Amino acid sequence: MAQKKQEGSETPADGPLAAGEARPSSECTSLQSRSAALHPPEVSGWVLYASDGRSASFKALMQRAYEDYVLGGPRLTNLNALIRINVLNAMANNATRMGFTSPGLCDDDHISPYSLLGPPPPQQPTLPSPSCPECLLPTAVQKRLSHHPWIDLLPFPRFRDNTILGIEAGLLDEDELCMDISELPDTVKDRNPTLIVWGEPWNCRAWEVTPDFLRKWGWLLRGCPEILEATNYWRMTRGEKKLIFDPRF
Repeated sequence: MAQKKQEGSETPADGPLAAGEARPSSECTSLQSRSAALHPPEVSGWVLYASDGRSASFKALMQRAYEDYVLGGPRLTNLNALIRINVLNAMANNATRMGFTSPGLCDDDHISPYSLLGPPPPQQPTLPSPSCPECLLPTAVQKRLSHHPWIDLLPFPRFRDNTILGIEAGLLDEDELCMDISELPDTVKDRNPTLIVWGEPWNCRAWEVTPDFLRKWGWLLRGCPEILEATNYWRMTRGEKKLIFDPRF
């Protein structure tokens, strides 16, 4: 999937992390400023889970990050949790734009309304809503194959199709992928593959994939050059080396 290292200031996605790959404190500060309640999201990601325990953990992490930020001492130990909180906030806000009912949307027993057969229930509004951005409109695959709605909330149509088709073919563990993207880490040292959000959640160029995510799930990004371009843009703004991707992407 990824090529070997070439000359220049680039790091291959499938090779060892470059020296100093651990994210610097300046990035921690930036992420915390985006996650802190000084600029709260339209919809908080905790509503995606109906479980009281998970919602409580989410809100406790948000409160702790906010207090650290206000006191002028954002902690690197909060970084992994804040990355996932940003992703959950982004997914919840995309759900709202699409016209989905957010509460409990990521619970295990939900099925995407796009793939439900027959007419929608009388109380359900027409989906997607008129405010739905183009990149979040359902694809033919999303309409044809039953799947969990968390997949619908990511603004990468080809990634959504690749994921649904991979699940249908038994090529991936959906729960494992979902946990890598959105599950809050058990410890501050957890460094699972994940995504990072830097801007408007419906804008695919506001997202970044981590090298760990690319190594593990890179095959799901085939046909998604916008994600790969955005990733290198954000890495370069931090002074980090670009990732080299297989040109077949």
